[in-house]
Amino acid sequence: MVEQEELLLQFLAAKDAAEAQSLDKPMLELTLEKVSAFIESFLNAPLSPLTPTDSIFFPDTQSIPSSPTNPLPLLNPTIANINNDPTAQHARMPPCNNTTAPKWDESCPRELPQYFKELEYLFADCGITDDTQKKEYASQYVSYNTAETWLGLPEFGDNIGNNAPQPYTYQKWKLAVLRLYPGTDASTCYNLGDLERLVNQTFNSSLATLGRFSDYYRDFQHIARWLLANSKLYCNEECHLFQQGIPTSLWSKIVCCLKITLPDHHPEDPYNVDQVFEGAKWVLKGTDTSTTKTSNGISGIPLSLPITNAPAAPLPTLK
Repeated sequence: MVEQEELLLQFLAAKDAAEAQSLDKPMLELTLEKVSAFIESFLNAPLSPLTPTDSIFFPDTQSIPSSPTNPLPLLNPTIANINNDPTAQHARMPPCNNTTAPKWDESCPRELPQYFKELEYLFADCGITDDTQKKEYASQYVSYNTAETWLGLPEFGDNIGNNAPQPYTYQKWKLAVLRLYPGTDASTCYNLGDLERLVNQTFNSSLATLGRFSDYYRDFQHIARWLLANSKLYCNEECHLFQQGIPTSLWSKIVCCLKITLPDHHPEDPYNVDQVFEGAKWVLKGTDTSTTKTSNGISGIPLSLPITNAPAAPLPTLK
């Protein structure tokens, strides 16, 4: 490397002398050949830390220290604290007017258990375990009058005044709230009168489209399945009640269709609900399939007994 440095210095000195004193051309060409050989050897040499030769071309460059093995510090140290703190990962309860807040329509007491179920999912996500906090949050998403009623229950307190003080838990308070609304009791969710009212209401309405008939089928099954599961309805009663909700003109067409599709059906056995629905889909094929339900199947015509599909009375003759 020392010889290369000397050649480079000679080249620079020769160049200056040629410019100043018009050096002979053969001598300048010889010097250029040596310099070219030096540059080629320099480019082909392996990379290495900076040397004194390099400092000739890069006088301002200093040796670069090797990078440390330690990782760089985080820009925001609080991120590490959040990731390591399990309590910081919990979500927050939404405000009462937020779109994600649980809601309960107070005109439908039957939906109150679902409201509490949604609340308990939020309690688990937000890490809320204190019973008093649960009671307060449950009362936050209802109307002011309802919240006053719920917060005024004895089960909302701590039960310290009794001889054997034992704090009222959130579950005990929730049961006290549910007792205020008889429709929330799972054991009395439906009764036979609910199914009969649905049948009467449907018979007096129009089942001219497949969409409307599908509404009737779903509402009927919703109530009848619960009654069957709780031994409050028999299978034959279910079949007869479903048929009684179908207008006479439509029922006669469905029977004609079922006689063709079910030729081995015994005439003394009633068609079950699913068979009747399949026949109605065939008869009403091509009609509007959009739903037009305006009732929940519970509050309808206040009749207590089912009606029979009697033939329509003849129109009076004009005089």
